Amino acid sequence: MPLTNYQRKFNFEALSPLGGQTAHIQFKGPFQGEEVMWDTHLITLQEIYRQGIATGKYLDKDTISLSQFIEINEKDAAEVALTVGIDVPVIDTPTVLKTIIMIHNYKRLRHGRHEYGPAGQFS
Repeated sequence: MPLTNYQRKFNFEALSPLGGQTAHIQFKGPFQGEEVMWDTHLITLQEIYRQGIATGKYLDKDTISLSQFIEINEKDAAEVALTVGIDVPVIDTPTVLKTIIMIHNYKRLRHGRHEYGPAGQFS
């Protein structure tokens, strides 16, 4: 799918391949009135569930509710660590762009974990 001019202004660098359950990207954008580098890890809720089963956090037989989330942790003054859990089948370029646009447009971001949207059921 070709990018629109609007999407082109949201440049990012993929530090891991796109198209899987996780991705590591970096992009520049605002945070609390400053321009920062967002060091971002994207992960699907399905992968969070799979990792939870693998580590024993969740049991195979249980149905688990997981919500989408944004988690922000400061690395230093110019770089912010961002983890985004999203309910999509794969992390592809359109998903990355939508996430970057969401972060750019969210005016009151702060440190910590912020859940949003309806919870998804996994079993």
